[in-house]
Amino acid sequence: MNIIRMSGGLGNQMFQYALYLRLVSLGREVKFDDVTEYKLSNARPIMLSVFGINYPRATEKEIREITDSSLHPVHRIRRKLWGRRSREYREASVNFDSAVLEKEEAYLCGCFQSERYFQPIEAQVREVFHFQK
Repeated sequence: MNIIRMSGGLGNQMFQYALYLRLVSLGREVKFDDVTEYKLSNARPIMLSVFGINYPRATEKEIREITDSSLHPVHRIRRKLWGRRSREYREASVNFDSAVLEKEEAYLCGCFQSERYFQPIEAQVREVFHFQK
């Protein structure tokens, strides 16, 4: 499973959702972490609902597992001895990073602001982004 860390305002959220649609079209299970970034007091609101979009949310347990961030004493000791086993992957550049589309199990961080991520499903993306009446 991949988890996309949602961040930023509406524009960034739209690009992240477009990446979600592409990964799903490739047969991947994908969920969103829409908590970590948005629990800060100065965070922008999550705005995808203006398009009537619902998306699968990762549980806290799933996020802890994929980022290896459990506070359980045994996990903390293991990290001290052997290091963190986080599957976090940060987008390599603001341009297209093809490795993002190849990840089978990752916590994806980035804005993904290249049309190359979703070009093969452009029609589907355009269909999704219509304001609700």
